[in-house]
Amino acid sequence: MFHLAKEKMHIVWSDTETNGLYPKTNKLIQVACLITDMDLNILDDEGYAAEVYYSAAEVEELKSVAVPYVVDMHNNTNLWDKLEHGKPLETVDAELHAYISQFVPKGEGYLGGNSITLDRNFMEVYLPTTFDHLSYRSIDVSSIAILAESWYKGMYFEKEYMHDAMSDIRESIAQLKWLRAAAWK
Repeated sequence: MFHLAKEKMHIVWSDTETNGLYPKTNKLIQVACLITDMDLNILDDEGYAAEVYYSAAEVEELKSVAVPYVVDMHNNTNLWDKLEHGKPLETVDAELHAYISQFVPKGEGYLGGNSITLDRNFMEVYLPTTFDHLSYRSIDVSSIAILAESWYKGMYFEKEYMHDAMSDIRESIAQLKWLRAAAWK
């Protein structure tokens, strides 16, 4: 069995904001990333975050196909308003890939976050260069939390659900640190 030395293993924490759940019919509108070691130490506190550029007409189209919950969520964070000042998707993919490459060799960064399958699916469609750089392995904090809540009654991490990509990543890291401290004492 192949094992990486712990000091060479990293978690590529990522979160995407979208106008829906399905990458074939919905669009990526924001992405953020932080890198940690396996002890959950953040290697670069600034990380990477970007909104994807859409024209005013495209933003209205994105909103028109989004469910009311998503429209309200992105209204509350002002994300819809930021898109006209965003970056082209190809630029976001190139910059995010370059950011991750500084810390993680190709194929060795475990994708981490909450309900990370959604993020991985959108990355595969919209950020193919970045997607290709990541390991096929994932660390899904929501899965760990579901098990911990089931196994250890009363174990619940109160989340703020900010729905801003960078804030959500920081909350995921905090949740995993909390779970590690609470469940595995």
